[in-house]
Amino acid sequence: MRQPPDRANKPTRVFVLTNADCTRRRLDVARLRNYFLANGCELADSAAEADRVVVVTCAYTEKAEDLAVEMVRDLARRPESLIVAGCLPAINPRRLREVFSGAAVPTHSLAGIDRCFPGFSVPFASVEDGHRAGPAALVPSVRPSVLLRTIGRRPFFAARMFLKKRRIDRFRRSQYYIRTSWGCRGACSYCVIREAIGPLQSKPVEDCRRELLAAVASGQAGVVLDGDDLGAYGLDRGSTLPELLRALLAAEGGCVLDIEEINPRWLVAYVDELAPILSTRRVRSLCCCLQSGSGRVLRLMNRYAETEKISAALVKIRSAAPALKLSAHVIVGFPSETEAEFEETIRAVEAGGFASVLVFGYQDKPGSRSAGFAGQIPAAAIAGRVKRIHSRLSRRGVDVL
Repeated sequence: MRQPPDRANKPTRVFVLTNADCTRRRLDVARLRNYFLANGCELADSAAEADRVVVVTCAYTEKAEDLAVEMVRDLARRPESLIVAGCLPAINPRRLREVFSGAAVPTHSLAGIDRCFPGFSVPFASVEDGHRAGPAALVPSVRPSVLLRTIGRRPFFAARMFLKKRRIDRFRRSQYYIRTSWGCRGACSYCVIREAIGPLQSKPVEDCRRELLAAVASGQAGVVLDGDDLGAYGLDRGSTLPELLRALLAAEGGCVLDIEEINPRWLVAYVDELAPILSTRRVRSLCCCLQSGSGRVLRLMNRYAETEKISAALVKIRSAAPALKLSAHVIVGFPSETEAEFEETIRAVEAGGFASVLVFGYQDKPGSRSAGFAGQIPAAAIAGRVKRIHSRLSRRGVDVL
């Protein structure tokens, strides 16, 4: 891209932004910013001030995809300056091409950003991961037009998303993350994200340990371990999650760990190894992606469905580490979910001893297998179940997000 005369021989100004609520895309933003700084660029505060704009998109749900497309449409007024990264290029390339035909770099090939900057001397692969997940604006655009269009089309959705995002943002900004892996071994029927993130790629144990020691040296008292499929850590390189945890807890400095988003199948598989690790009180919290308390619904989701074994693993973990803060993710309103199965999910959360739970109302995602399932539940009924689970669990003292 040719720069205007007054910018000649000055550092390239780059604006990196995201519409993503997920921690991993925000960590991608942090790493990209480090990449540009390492190559002598300046970080701009807005698209209007930038020579190049990189937007890291989220398209996990249809609503997130809509927001990403609106943002790209707005930023594409200067197509020669724009690079679209993140999940949208892999999840719905056709829709992206309708609004933008320029450079695109999907999440699973983020190192391909090097091709957009052939003069850079520091390759993306050599830049360390970001460790802070900064906030994403509701619709971080050069103009307020996208925000106004979104509010005009979906005012209640926009208000709910803003309030939920603001609360989660406050928490995430205080956290220090170590990414242990990328990609996923699962194939959940409701999920299309695997197309964007690719197969499991674990970071070597020693690299994770080195990053932990650097965190301790910088004054961090605790770190969050994160990965797309954290429980599967190491299976692509002959290691396991318990092995990683033992190595990190053996490091000097006394740092405590928070473990994000483990599929219950790995809790069951590793519970005998995890219980003594968790009993050290060096692991502060653990998030279990329960998703449903119904075995039938879990099978439809193509997830681990041995609910009794999941419950037994949670009992063993709570017994070994009573001070551990357990949290969960659940999805309500999955196609054909009955009222009785919805109640099973509530009971599973109550019995699991979870201090907090993040509740998702099922959203149909074009391209997912579940989009074609029979028994689709009306949006109003799903919203009613979300409201009811919030009310029931809140009365039990569970912090519901």
